[in-house]
Amino acid sequence: MGIITPNLGLYKPDGTDFVDEDVDLNDNWDILDTEVDNNTDTLVDHEARLAALEGAIGGAPNVPWTAFTITCTDVTTFPGVAQDCYYIRLGKLVICTIAIGFSGCTFSATAGALFGGLPFPQKLDFNNPQLGTAYIQDAAPSLKDYPLIVLRSGGGGSTNFILYGAGGATGYSGVLNATLPFTWANGDSIGMNLMYETDAA
Repeated sequence: MGIITPNLGLYKPDGTDFVDEDVDLNDNWDILDTEVDNNTDTLVDHEARLAALEGAIGGAPNVPWTAFTITCTDVTTFPGVAQDCYYIRLGKLVICTIAIGFSGCTFSATAGALFGGLPFPQKLDFNNPQLGTAYIQDAAPSLKDYPLIVLRSGGGGSTNFILYGAGGATGYSGVLNATLPFTWANGDSIGMNLMYETDAA
């Protein structure tokens, strides 16, 4: 006595059964053909989804870098700043590359520290205030680089960042300001790489 297979419902005859080709075998082939067609449609759909995901992760040209401008409200003379700032956003993930060059720009005597604007506010997360790493370069009297870490300014959800000395042999400890670790002048620069989560729509 034959049985029906549990997955596709195919008729599986016993070794002593009489097999009706029109009913037993042809019905089985029809079931298999329909299943193959369904699986092909599913595979095409999965391949399309995978291609879209790879494109999103892969960056340009699918997800191009977007230029943005940092606003520094505590810098006395801002027009002397040359900026080269870009970001990529993948869902809630924001990746930024930031370059700032100073030429005749001075810090505010009242604000002291350098605060800059983010393209999107950081998610409210009191356990992770760090946005990324940075360096500053003193152009004169001789080129010298200083490592920094980039922290959000204020509580979670802040739209600003602040630069803080990372220490080390060529570093310093403290918030970067008008005279720490050096007095800013023409040719000095800042470079940053940031990666953080945002809740912005």
